[in-house]
Parts: sequence; C-alpha cells; structure tokens
Amino acid sequence: MRSRDAQPVKRPVILAVLALAAAVFVAVSFQGPALCLPPICHLPVSPSWPFNPAGLSGVRIAAVFVAFFLMAVLLAVALRRWTRWPTLLIGVPVAILLSVLVVDGASPIGRWYAADGTPLNPDGHPLVLSVELGSGHCGWQHVAFLALAWPPDRPVPGGFMSDPRTKSYVWQTTSAYPPSSLATTPGVVARLPADAEDTGLHRGTWKLWVSPAQLTTGVFLTSGDTIEHWAFISRFVGCA
Repeated sequence: MRSRDAQPVKRPVILAVLALAAAVFVAVSFQGPALCLPPICHLPVSPSWPFNPAGLSGVRIAAVFVAFFLMAVLLAVALRRWTRWPTLLIGVPVAILLSVLVVDGASPIGRWYAADGTPLNPDGHPLVLSVELGSGHCGWQHVAFLALAWPPDRPVPGGFMSDPRTKSYVWQTTSAYPPSSLATTPGVVARLPADAEDTGLHRGTWKLWVSPAQLTTGVFLTSGDTIEHWAFISRFVGCA
C-alpha cells in the first residue's frame, strides 16, 4: 500500500497551480501601473480605495485577489491540516487584505514621500505635494487633484490654494470637473517631454515628473511603463 505522501497530486491542486500562474500573469502583464507591495510602498491603507482613478484596472484588481486567495489555498493544501471551510474562512480575509494593500499601493492617491523617504505634508506643516480625491458632494469623488509647491524645495504655508507658488492639476476620465477650466485634457501619453525632470517625489511605484516649459499645461506621473499627463487647472471652479 502506498503511503499518503506517495499519492499522486490531485487534479484540484494542479488546476489551482495553473489558475495561480494565470492570475499572476494577468496581474503583472496587464496594461497599467506597476504593482507595489508593502513594505516597499511605505503605505497604510488609505480612504482612496476602492475607487482607484489612476491605478489598477478592474481586471488586475480581480487577478490580484485571485492570486492571493489561491496562494492561501495552496498553502493550506500543502499543510494538509485544514478542511475546505477553514481554508475559505482564512484565505478570503487574507486575500482581501493583501489585495487592498496592493491596490492602494498602485494608486497615486494618498501620502507621498520625498526622495529620501520622508513623508510629505505632515499635519501642521507646509505643502510640498498633495494628491487627493475631490469632494463627493460636489460630484468630484471620481476626480483626483494634485497640488504642487513650485519649486518643490520651497514648501507653501497655510492657504496654499490661493498662493501663486502653488500649481494645481487634475486627473479624470469623465467631465466631472469642467474641461473648459483645464489647460489640456488629462490622459495616458506615450512618452515624457524631452525636458522632463524627475522631482524625486514618489508614492510606491509612482513618480512625479515636471517639464519646466509645460508647468502651466500639466505634470506627469509615471508607474512602470505607464505615463499619465495630469492637466493644469487654468481657472478654478468653486464648490460650496
């Protein structure tokens, strides 16, 4: 009689391995920002999730979840101590938590960091760079706003939105923020301008690039091969 360890690998395990490989392939290769895993990202979970206006696509979010869940299942099978229900009860929450962290780490919304890793804009300190979602009661919950002190090595104190040293930009895939108030249209571009400079400011895999000649046109956020052009706000629209 063959021992339990000598039994052939069961078909569900083979299918799980193949599904895991497929999920990882989709998560890594599908077009979009580069994936970012804590603690490399230096990120807590932020209120920007699950809306991810400039982050992973829905396909990649699903692939990340499936990958983590299958890893939990395969670990349970390897240990050969858990039945199906404990595996689900443990695997699903772990997969959700890890997926949230990855999706959040792949979003430019939230706390940014200086080149040396120092968090920007601690409470009570002047503005260097802020990237946040708009207000829901204005209908801007799907609009991302970027406020930048220029030059970045000269932080702007309180009331920065009215300070001429502050430049503001928008990312959106709709027309929620009036396009007539923007100098250009935000969108993904093929390449950076020839004079683009890396500011050193970053969040996870995202980096902020600026073109001195195009500051009143837009700035550029990059993650992996993705290059996003955020449009300059040429005329502010108020929201009560």
